[in-house]
Amino acid sequence: MKALSKSRFKQGLECPNKLYFSNNKHVFHNVKNEDTFLQALASGGFQVEEYARLQYPGGFLVDAPYDDNSYQDLADQTAELLKQENVIIYEAAFYLDDLFIRTDILVKEGANIQLIEVKAKSIDPNE
Repeated sequence: MKALSKSRFKQGLECPNKLYFSNNKHVFHNVKNEDTFLQALASGGFQVEEYARLQYPGGFLVDAPYDDNSYQDLADQTAELLKQENVIIYEAAFYLDDLFIRTDILVKEGANIQLIEVKAKSIDPNE
């Protein structure tokens, strides 16, 4: 199973065939994965995500080594954390039918849940 990331979701909106073929590296070779400029942008995105976590301190990072069971492990960790009345979860993971979903930050306060997605974007400092 391949996770549906924000990037893959956007790719599927642009062209459903790209999304379909992105699961098969033998059929579809994405040259963007080898672009050093795009890799640097991705690194900047991780920095922005860390900054966003500082805005919601005291959270728990849902993490596991990647193997065949890691998606289920991540979803199980999230489910366990959600048993708490109030909790902040970084990289919360869920299954919906056969779709694996992650959100950058989840804030649960009682029965209210807030999902926060972080996206790095350049801005014009004059605006």
